[in-house]
Amino acid sequence: MVKAWDYQKEKLEERYSPTPGQLREIIKGIDNPRDQFYLCLTYLTGGRVGEVIDIKPTDIDITERNGIKVLVISMKNEKAKRFRQKMIPIRFDLEGDFIALIMRYILNVKGTLFGFKTRQRGWQIFRKYGLNPHFFRHLRATHMVQYRGYKSHQMNQFFGWSDMRSSSKCVHLNWEDLI
Repeated sequence: MVKAWDYQKEKLEERYSPTPGQLREIIKGIDNPRDQFYLCLTYLTGGRVGEVIDIKPTDIDITERNGIKVLVISMKNEKAKRFRQKMIPIRFDLEGDFIALIMRYILNVKGTLFGFKTRQRGWQIFRKYGLNPHFFRHLRATHMVQYRGYKSHQMNQFFGWSDMRSSSKCVHLNWEDLI
């Protein structure tokens, strides 16, 4: 039996990674609004399951900086010893379709965001769709380099990494990306 992460790891090794548009269509094809929200939030933050399920409505804010509208998500950083909390800025002009799915859910939810509190449940949701949250983390890192032009120091800040080597492990580029 092939596990979801093994399959997705093979796809990464084959240099297959869906574009943000393809990923958006995959997520839009999911019927459950909570699951759509959870997958979008996991992708956009590049967060680990435990980090994402701990996000509360008060951790999500909309602000504007230098004329750019930004969704800011405050979340804990499970692994890094130096950075316990991280602020994830997500630009409306670049990630508007994903943000629309997030906002539609937030505006209609009453109480907690997810209705579950365990990592196991978070993993189950990904598995239900044949996906893996760690694949989403790698995918987000790759997309930030491919489509946003992020450099390693920006990646470290965004993901809360304290070591530059992390970015080289998480980013998977094609030869075309080097041209």
